[in-house]
Amino acid sequence: MNIVEETIKLGDKSIFFKRWIVPASHKTPIILLHESLGSVELWKSFPQRLAEFLQREVIAYDRLGFGNSSPLEKLSLNFITEEAQTTFAAVLQHLEIDQFIVMGHSVGGGMTAVIAAIYPDRCK
Repeated sequence: MNIVEETIKLGDKSIFFKRWIVPASHKTPIILLHESLGSVELWKSFPQRLAEFLQREVIAYDRLGFGNSSPLEKLSLNFITEEAQTTFAAVLQHLEIDQFIVMGHSVGGGMTAVIAAIYPDRCK
């Protein structure tokens, strides 16, 4: 398994993400969304164990304002929908992901519902 850490730019902000890549797997990747005050690191060993068990890539990123991503002054009242339309969209574009599975914890779970509604043909 290859573990890759990277940052991408979203305007003047940076988004940190980590990938657990299973060699020769062509399965749909799983993208994890953390809880309200979480980060990639708080997933601990779960992403690696999930990738190994399912033999598919797992991707987790720090939402803006959390973990190793750029800070934010404050979250907007519409931050759940904005996440799907901005940061999540940037991650999909950067990694050239067409089809995906999305899974979240706490507020990340609410974000997954919005993402599934916005990307009905891409979210499995």
